[in-house]
Order: sequence, then C-alpha cells, then structure tokens
Amino acid sequence: MPNSTFRIENVSIEGFKAFTNQQTFYFWSRHVFLFGQNGLGKTSIVEAIRWCLFGLASRPGEIVKNQFYDGPCVVQITLAASDGQWTMQRRLRLSGGDSDIIIRDPSGLARNLEDVFPQLSRIGPREGTHVIYAAQQPSSRRPEADITDFSYVVYRYLGLEEVPRLSDVLLALSKDWTHQEDEICQEVEALGETLSHRISGVEESIIRITSDPPWGDFLTPTASDTQDKVDQLVREAEQLGVQCSSEELESSTPDEKLYEVETAIHSFLSGESVGLGQKLTALSSMIQSAEVQLENGQAEIHQIQEQSRVLETLIDDLDSALDGSQIGDLEEQLQSVEVDLESTQLKLDVVRSSLKYFEAIGDETPPDLCPICEGSILLGELKLQLKRVETSSDHKSTEILQQRERLRESIATARQLSERIEAKHTDIAQHRSDLEELLKQASQTYDLSFPASIEHLGNYVDEIRKGHKNLQSVLDSQREALKTWESRIEKVRQELRFHHLLALKRRLQRLRDVRYDALHSSLKDLADLRDIADEIRSLISSQLQDRLRDDLPPVAQEMTEVYLRLTGSPTFDSISIRQGEKTDGSMTLDLRVSSSRGPGTWGVEHGILNGQALNAIQLVPYFVFSRYQSDPLLDLLLLDDPTQAFDTHKINLLLTELANAASHATLFVATHEEDRFLPILKNYFNPDDVKAYKAVKISEDGPLFEDVPIPL
Repeated sequence: MPNSTFRIENVSIEGFKAFTNQQTFYFWSRHVFLFGQNGLGKTSIVEAIRWCLFGLASRPGEIVKNQFYDGPCVVQITLAASDGQWTMQRRLRLSGGDSDIIIRDPSGLARNLEDVFPQLSRIGPREGTHVIYAAQQPSSRRPEADITDFSYVVYRYLGLEEVPRLSDVLLALSKDWTHQEDEICQEVEALGETLSHRISGVEESIIRITSDPPWGDFLTPTASDTQDKVDQLVREAEQLGVQCSSEELESSTPDEKLYEVETAIHSFLSGESVGLGQKLTALSSMIQSAEVQLENGQAEIHQIQEQSRVLETLIDDLDSALDGSQIGDLEEQLQSVEVDLESTQLKLDVVRSSLKYFEAIGDETPPDLCPICEGSILLGELKLQLKRVETSSDHKSTEILQQRERLRESIATARQLSERIEAKHTDIAQHRSDLEELLKQASQTYDLSFPASIEHLGNYVDEIRKGHKNLQSVLDSQREALKTWESRIEKVRQELRFHHLLALKRRLQRLRDVRYDALHSSLKDLADLRDIADEIRSLISSQLQDRLRDDLPPVAQEMTEVYLRLTGSPTFDSISIRQGEKTDGSMTLDLRVSSSRGPGTWGVEHGILNGQALNAIQLVPYFVFSRYQSDPLLDLLLLDDPTQAFDTHKINLLLTELANAASHATLFVATHEEDRFLPILKNYFNPDDVKAYKAVKISEDGPLFEDVPIPL
C-alpha cells in the first residue's frame, strides 16, 4: 500500500441519479468547484463520489439508479498515489438494493476495501456536507463506515475513541453478566422446580407400586431378593424346555434376564398355541364342512320320507277315484254314454220338431189324418204320446249328461293324480340319487367305510367335535399357562421398577444438591466479574472526565471561533460540549449552544438555530478537528450548496476556512452562486490548484458540463 495520500484524478458516472450514458470528469488531483443552477446535476456528482466510497444512499429507501436508463448503475473513481493509479468501482446489483465494490491497485490486482482504507469514515449529516477521510491506522483497528455521532467525532480527534468504546464494552459485559446472573437464578429455580417435580413423580410411582405390592403380603424385598426371583424364573423356564439358559444369562442384568425369559416363554408357549390354533382352525373347517354335508344328507332323507308319505296319499286318492276300475274302463264308459246321449238327443229333437210342427199347422189338418203321411190316426192321442216321450227323453238326457260329467271328472282326477304320482316317484328317485352322491363324497372326504350311511357321517361329526373340544381344552391350558407366566414376570418387573425408582430418587436428590452448589458458585463468580467490570468502568469514566475537563474547553473555544467566523454575531454565539450518559448508560457528549444575552444552554437538535447557523455548525467540527489529523490517506470535504443559508458577505469567511482546509484536504464544492464564488477564488487559491465545471443543461445523456476558467 502507498505511503502518500490519495488524490482524485477523475470520476466516471453511468446510470446514477441524473446521469444516463457514461461521463468522465477529470480533476487531476485538484480542488473542484461545480457551478450551475439547481436541478442540473451538480449534486449528482457529489453524491456519486460519496456513494462510490460508502454505498450509502442519502436517505433511507432512496433510489440511486436513474429510472429512465436501462443500462447499469456504476460509479468509478480513479485515485492518484505515489505508486501509480488506483481504481475504485461500485456497481448496483440487479436487485436494486445492495451494491458491490471492486478496488484495484496499479498492477490491476483486486484489493479489499478494509486493507486499503482500514478506517474509511464519514462525518456529517445524511445529505449536504460530508467530511470523508481514511486514517493511517493499523488494520486490526475497527473501521468506521459512517460516523454521525458527534461524541465519537470528538473522541476520535482527541485520540480517545477507544476509551468510551472500552467503557461501552464493560457496560455491555456488566449488563450481560447481570442478565446471565438472572438467567442462572431462573435456572436454579427452574432446576429446583424440575427436580422437585421429578422426585415427586418418582415418589408417586413408588406409592402406586406399594399400594398394591407385587410381592403380596410378604416383607418388602431387597434388590437381591428380586434378583433371586428373576434367576428362579430363568431356571423354571429352562426346565420347561424353553430356549433360555441360566449359564448364558449369568452375566446379564436382572432387566435383561427378565426380558430374555419373557421373550422365550412367549415364543415357546405362543408357538405351541399357534400350532394348536392352526389345528383347531382346520378341525373347525372340517366340522363345518361335515356338518353341512350331514345337514344336507338329513334334509335329503327327510325329503324322501315326506315325498313318500305324499305319494301314498296320492295313490289312495287315485284308488278311491277309480273305485276298482282303470282309467281305460272309465274312458270306454264315457264313450258309451256319449253314444246314448247322442241318440237320446236326436230322439228328443225329433219329438220336439213334431210337436212344433203340430203347433204350426194348428187346425188346418183334419183331426184324424197324419200331417206327414196323411194316414188315419188319432191326432190327439199322438200329441199326448209325443209329449210323454219328450218328457221321458228330456229326463233321460239330463241323467246321461250328469253321468258324462261324473265320468269326465273322475277321468280328469285320475289323470291328475297319476301325473302327480309319477312326479313324486321322480322326486323321490332324485333325492335318493343326491343322498347317494353326498354319502359317496363324504366317504371319500372323511375316509368313511363304503358304502357310507348317514349314521356313519353323523358318528364322524360327533368324533371330530370331541377332538375339537379336547384340542380347545389343551389350547386354553396353554393360554392360561402363558397368562400365569406373564403375571409372574410382570410382578417381578414391578419389583425391579420399584428398586429402579428408589435408585432414581436417590440420584435426583444428589443431583439437586450438587447442581445447586455449582449454580450458586457460578452466581458468585458472575457477581464478582460484574463488580470488577463496574469498578474498571467507573475508574475509566473518572479518568476520562478528568481528561475531558482539560481538553473540551479549548476544543469548544476553537469551535466557537470557527462558528463565529462563519456566522458573524449570531443570537446563540457560544458553543460548549457537555458530558453525559445515554438512556442505556453509555457515555456521550452533547454539542450545546448558548447566548451571551442570557443564561441556559440548548442542544442543536432542539431546533433553535436558524438555517445559516445550523448549516455553519455542520462545518465547524471538520474545520476544527481536521487539524488534529496526521497525514490521512484520504481526506475529502464535499460541500453541496454550502451558502444556501449564508448571508452574501459571509462567502469570504467560508472561503477563508476552505483555504485553510485545502492545505491537507481535497475540496469538492457544488454551488449555484457562480457569480459570488468565481471572481474571488484567486484571492484564496492558486488557479493551478483549482478545477471548475459549470452545469449547463440536462439532456438524454444526463447532465452536460463545460469547463470554466479560473480568473487570474
């Protein structure tokens, strides 16, 4: 790193605030005055330099990129040093918030900002006047990115900046240790509450066990007694044939032994139970199948018996209907009756026709002549005879019809009964066939003697039912044995848990006692450390106050003199510096103003100063404290319209102070009062040491500047 100071050679600006396309301004290590009316881009150059150095906007949330330009937002400063030209470039990220800086030495190698300027600092308000410097301090000292606290400005220039920092560190440590002490106190209380709660819970568990003790009415067993019970369970399980060896478990803990016994017993008895259960399931399936077949066979037999009874009834009905005859005989009788009926009907028709004829001819035929053959007859006698024949034939026809109907009904009944009898024979034959097939399948399925009968199948069902019952009894015994073992194991486990709870209670009580002692010791150590920090801080504060009582009055007097030179004779004509503390207890210095007209002091922040006085007092710290700086690497004074609240006749006073500061700093002054500054610059500066630009207008490419010659 070079040993000489840096001076600005040129500034290149693109896309920053008023600028669009890239423009470069050459200063050649000289002081710069920027003239022009407001709104033409002067401030953009001043802000571009400050932004390139710090990456900070003037106001929170301020947008530094030109919103009408699609290109990047980049500012690059070229710095002249004894070893050549350095470049510092800051580029806004695409997100539009943060930015990145790249510093390159004369060889083009990238360097870290903290290595080049370990204490790059800024003094001043957010906008307007800015004092920028980078002191030649060891890189181990903390760099300041932004000094806006007046207290640290004073401490820094008096070479005391580490003292209040140390005091603040000690204050923070004291607060932190106090906080830790409070936390430990809370931890002590929480630990006590937690351990008491745990101990209480353990005691409740012990009470629950002893209220229904697993050891019964015997004396409370010792841990050794319970261990003997575990070993006894192992031996009994081994005798039962369980895969559980007392020799293999000799080195195991009682809990491990109990776990192995429980696992082995459960596996052994459950395995047997599983086998028995599978057999029971198979038997149940066989019983269900055999019972279904038995029920089906019994149903077939019942059907055969029922159908046989119905068949017998039908046969009796048929015999009654035939009355010793056959259906063919009845059919022959029916045929003979049909012939008789036809003959009788024919005869009846002839008689009736004759009578109808006699009625038709009436008295036209002689009484003694036959109307058909005209033979001699007794006509009256003939009519009487015909009527008698009609009556006799009609009666006979009715009897024949009744006989025919009886024969027809008997034949129909006989035929219907015959059909039903035939159907019953078929049904009975089918049921017999089904029963025979069912018994054949049962004989094959259940290995019964052939030909099997329904009695054989019933006996088989009874036998497998007995086998199922016996097997179920064995399974119940196995399950009961498993429950007995589980009960014994659970009781021994409760005994083991009882002894574990007793041991846990003792450990918790010891832990509570030990932790309480350790935490109380920690509390004492923290209290001692806090007292030491408070004593050191009190000593530092006392010595700092002694030092400030000697150093502050001369500094305040110098500030007053500069302030009066800049403002003339203001109402508040005296500056003082008062020691104090912030609300958090850290040290602070307040800049106060007072008046020779009356008592009392006021803080600058109280708003009692007019615009001229307030603007001047922002410049005072730099003009006073800069003389205490020893050869800073970078020393810039950026002034944006410093005369905006100054009276016209104060310009000479301001230039006098600026000329004094120019002996070690680079000046960048932006003002709209060209007519007041330019004619008198020769009275305070060598024209070769000053470079002037004038803003003339704003174009699409951004602000346009032209060179302004310095009058000789």
